[in-house]
Amino acid sequence: MVDTGNIVIIANGEEIKQEIIKNELIDDPIIIAVDGGLFLCKKLNIIPHYILGDFDSIPAKIIEEYDSSKLIPRLNQNFTDLQKALEFASSLNPKKIKIFAATGKRTDHTFANLLTFASYKGKAILYLFDNYGIMKLHLPGKHLISGKKGQTISFFSLKSITKLSLLKVKYPIRDINISGHFFSLSNEFVSDNCLLEFEKEKIISYIVL
Repeated sequence: MVDTGNIVIIANGEEIKQEIIKNELIDDPIIIAVDGGLFLCKKLNIIPHYILGDFDSIPAKIIEEYDSSKLIPRLNQNFTDLQKALEFASSLNPKKIKIFAATGKRTDHTFANLLTFASYKGKAILYLFDNYGIMKLHLPGKHLISGKKGQTISFFSLKSITKLSLLKVKYPIRDINISGHFFSLSNEFVSDNCLLEFEKEKIISYIVL
């Protein structure tokens, strides 16, 4: 039975290892292949529920192989494929959206996708997976983040952060204000979880697998 609260977006960036993406398909989420992301679906024997984009990166003969998938044309060139996919995914009112293969290959595409990720305004919990770790977007408030003692975690923000605390990590921060961008690179869990707390804007965490 399809889990309508959980959506997986497969983009057209660096190919994701099979074991990483297959593990996130166990709960049978809705799967959206974004244009050339259909190549990865084909390689991993994944049948998407939707194929979305302007279809300029995938031959029609391959699209025709997926007659059970619904085509969602999005031809507006003023928006990236990931922007289009997130807009459509959000219209399905999911609880979680997990993005795969949105980084790597061309740096300009990677940068655009990361900016799209950081500026997401939907209600779903947003994740981005690459072959090395998991990125998560955090809204203001208190967040208990699970991990393992000694595991590496980094934090980023593109805007000013107020009353920021990072606790139960190797390099803690307590109730400070930071102007402009912020990052805590290669921090480390000192137990099986850490605490992130802040007011206003958004913070991205990245846990190294």
